Amino acid sequence: MQRTNTPTQTRSPRHQVRGRIIAKADELFRARGYAKTTIANIAQELGMSTSNIYKFFSSKNAVVEATVELNIDTLRAEVMMAAQERGTHLDRIENIVLSIIAHHRIRFENEANLYELILIANEEKWGCIRRWKILLRDIVTELVEGGMRAGEFKEGNAAATAELVLDSLTVFLHPLLHSDCAAGEMERRARTHLRFLGRAMQHATLN
Repeated sequence: MQRTNTPTQTRSPRHQVRGRIIAKADELFRARGYAKTTIANIAQELGMSTSNIYKFFSSKNAVVEATVELNIDTLRAEVMMAAQERGTHLDRIENIVLSIIAHHRIRFENEANLYELILIANEEKWGCIRRWKILLRDIVTELVEGGMRAGEFKEGNAAATAELVLDSLTVFLHPLLHSDCAAGEMERRARTHLRFLGRAMQHATLN
C-alpha cells in the first residue's frame, strides 16, 4: 500500500492568539515591569478585550509565568548546547554552570524588569521553575553517569551524587545571588569550586 505523506502540522488559531498574548506581555513586562503592566495594557496593545485575555490565562500571574517560560526556553537551549561541548564530563558540567551564570548576569545587568520576574518565579516556586530544575538535574545526572563509566569519577549512585553536586552549586545557580558579585568573580569562584568537586568525585561518590 502506498503511503501518503501527512501534511506538516501548523499551530491552531487558538495557539497563535495565545502566542501573540505571551509575546506582547513579554515585551511590556520587560519595558514597564510587573507592577506597571496590567492585563488591560496587554489587551489594549493587542486590540482585544481583557475578557479575551482571560479566555487563555486565568490570571495575571499565569501570563507572567508564560513569559518566564519563554526566558527559561532560552536558558534551556544554552544549557543543552553547553552540555554537548567537547571536553571531560566535569568540563561539561562547568560549561553548564558558567552558561547559567552568564545568562543570569545578562538579565541582571541589562534587563532589570525581566530579572525581577525570574526572582518572583523562583521565590514562589512556579511550575516552570520546578520543571527547569528537574531538567537540570537530569542533565547533570547523565554527565555524572558518563564520568563514572569513563573512569573520570569513582563509581557510585549517579543520581544521588548529581543531587549533591547541584546542592553545592546553589550559590552559583540561583539568580538572586548574582547581584552581590562583581562581574567575573562568580565565574572564578565557580571554576575553583568545580575543580574541587572534580577531585573529590575521583575518590568518593554517594552509594
